[in-house]
Amino acid sequence: MPYNSPMQKILHSDAVHNALIKRGVTQKDLASEVGVSAQAVTNWLKGKDFPRPPALLKLAATLQLSFEELVSTTDTNQPIVAFRKKGAAITTNAHINKAKEIGVLLKPLVPYLGRQQTLRTLITRPSTEYNKLQSAALETRRRLGIGEQAV
Repeated sequence: MPYNSPMQKILHSDAVHNALIKRGVTQKDLASEVGVSAQAVTNWLKGKDFPRPPALLKLAATLQLSFEELVSTTDTNQPIVAFRKKGAAITTNAHINKAKEIGVLLKPLVPYLGRQQTLRTLITRPSTEYNKLQSAALETRRRLGIGEQAV
């Protein structure tokens, strides 16, 4: 079953260029900071391609731009959703609709996230030792500013 084409998303290239000038960096510098090729950034800015969610998050955090400042969409009433699928799985209308339903539920929570929060803590040596897990959880809570006892 084919699914409806997703809404079109493009980067606000003027906002990106202004943020680069403000920071005094080049597109190549930005590509390095985001962890992509300079050509990928060029393609994003020309509207030939759109960053995947992890790159989009890094881009927004690096440039200190909100999603609305960074991205232009063709349908402002629909939530922006992204999800992964396994291998050659076929995306159906049911998948798209479920993602949109979840997006509608999550969208009101976005203002409470803050501008540059990250949920990932670098764990250089993975371990199942309780103290190390507690330390990683404490560091994540500290970075999110939610306190030691937060769930």
